[in-house]
Amino acid sequence: MVRKNAILHPYSMFNEVRHPDRLQRGMAHILERLLDGRLKPRINDRIFTMSDAIEAYRYMLAGEQVGKIVVKVSD
Repeated sequence: MVRKNAILHPYSMFNEVRHPDRLQRGMAHILERLLDGRLKPRINDRIFTMSDAIEAYRYMLAGEQVGKIVVKVSD
């Protein structure tokens, strides 16, 4: 909000849950983009081995991940 007269439009998907028609349209919008490849969710940020679990914990504490941090128990 650095600029003079800046406008902020907050949005939450939870506003749509109370309106079944809006919820269905939103879900269809997301599904369409998933199926045609325009939306590619990033689930995992990084995958660590069990021997690197301490490094994974430090990475988590840094708070810079986007997605889940996975520690593989075995191959």
